[in-house]
Amino acid sequence: MRPAATGGLSKVASAVAVHNAILERRPDLHALLCEPYYHSRQGEAGGELKYYTMPLFAVRDGRFTSQYSRTFVEAAQRIPGVPRMTAAQDEALDLWAEMCEELCYTMDIRPGDIQLLNNHVVYHARTTYEDDPTPGRDRFLMRLWLSMSNSRALPEGYEALWGSIEPGALRGGIAQASGRTRMNRKRVGILVFPDVGVLDFCGPFEVFSVTRLDEERRREDTVVSAGVRPRRQQQMNFFNITAESEELAWPAASSGRPAFSQTIKTPIFIALVLPSLSFSPVKI
Repeated sequence: MRPAATGGLSKVASAVAVHNAILERRPDLHALLCEPYYHSRQGEAGGELKYYTMPLFAVRDGRFTSQYSRTFVEAAQRIPGVPRMTAAQDEALDLWAEMCEELCYTMDIRPGDIQLLNNHVVYHARTTYEDDPTPGRDRFLMRLWLSMSNSRALPEGYEALWGSIEPGALRGGIAQASGRTRMNRKRVGILVFPDVGVLDFCGPFEVFSVTRLDEERRREDTVVSAGVRPRRQQQMNFFNITAESEELAWPAASSGRPAFSQTIKTPIFIALVLPSLSFSPVKI
């Protein structure tokens, strides 16, 4: 862990305290925050739609839950088909932000510190920061999303983000709605050049597509969700490397998997595959 040269303070606020303050000051706006707001997925997995609806405040079985990021709400306003927010809804979000600032406290996290937060009842953010330009002195923190097997039930409407809302469900990561967490996939680049044939790169693709980590890591990367059969996650991402920037259009591989179609100019890979040795040098 390395702190920034300046700034980068952690900001933490009790979602329950924010809820109660809004209820006391503006019960009319509090009522709006208990109704669904449109949120953007912004490229996250979890459904065919680019947005979902979810209230900021909700209660189930006597337990309060809150989930909110204004960034995703404002991004949803730019998606066709999403209703425009009313002036009152926007005012309610402004009051929420005001209460968060008023009730939050800051932490200057230093090496050796650990901060544990419950995302359902605690809001967290950070202040802006500037890095030390010296190599190896930039800000660096490690984050862990801890999914508990004794998790509590969540209110209706939260399944769009969290997947299962029933007690005991493992939740967290990015692809919550599909019941899977994001893992750090390895990148494999495959060089594509003039006259290379589909069969030349089908072989490498098939080999890497079934590659797994060792048995201990395999068990760690097996996702288990409530009511869902454990599945191994794909551990490799495949990318074409070409001299040109246009997208490629190859026939599907013989296995039925879609062929690769993404072009990257400045890749960082764990492996670079040359489909054939008989080709002219290509500058990439």
